[in-house]
Amino acid sequence: MNLTTARIAWRNLWRHPQRTLLMIVVVAFGSWVILVMWGITDGFFSSMTRAYVMENQGSFQLRARGYADDPIPENGLTPEQVDAAEASLSGLRIRAMTPRLETSGMLRSAYGTDGVAIRGVAPVKEQLVTKLQENLTAGRYLAHSGEILLSNETAERLDIRLGERVVLIAHGEKGTSSQAFIVVGLFSSALAELNRTALIPIDDARALTGWDGGTAIAVSIPPGVSTPRIVTEARACVPAGIEV
Repeated sequence: MNLTTARIAWRNLWRHPQRTLLMIVVVAFGSWVILVMWGITDGFFSSMTRAYVMENQGSFQLRARGYADDPIPENGLTPEQVDAAEASLSGLRIRAMTPRLETSGMLRSAYGTDGVAIRGVAPVKEQLVTKLQENLTAGRYLAHSGEILLSNETAERLDIRLGERVVLIAHGEKGTSSQAFIVVGLFSSALAELNRTALIPIDDARALTGWDGGTAIAVSIPPGVSTPRIVTEARACVPAGIEV
């Protein structure tokens, strides 16, 4: 564009100054809205990712190879694999790790029955990997056998209150089994998956399912440490038959 063309274009812009100013305002406002929406969307996804890691899954997990194709306890980690997997990570820069045993089942209260995901956890270790204990709205975290932790959503749906007795029903290696639990804590979460999960001590989950191992080992890493780098290192050192 030469100087003459630029001058003509400039004069045309201000031949109708109100229209030009209106277009400038419209474009500026539209650009501002787009930037704000990008910021809100990015913040939302960052918040959900952080909640998923801190409240639910940890930084990454170890599972038995092929477990995802048929996620039942019998396709999970054997007790020997749990021990070997934990030992293989001992030299990496991780903060904590904990075994889990997950299955599906039914939760029965005095007022109804509903399907839930059952997650057996090691109470002390689990609190080093995830921070669900910070989301408690009533009661306390798991400490002893026969205790259960539920979401507010599940408690409201089945009219369950703190201190009440509920029953979990699950299918294990030897058929259907059930066990009674006392509700010791209620939590809130923005994660739909977690709101449908009942947490119990891992030894109770093993008794309920008849499986003495686990279905996952959840791992957390310290702040500032690269998760992709630790995952790569973990893949190089875990025993055969276990995947990250």
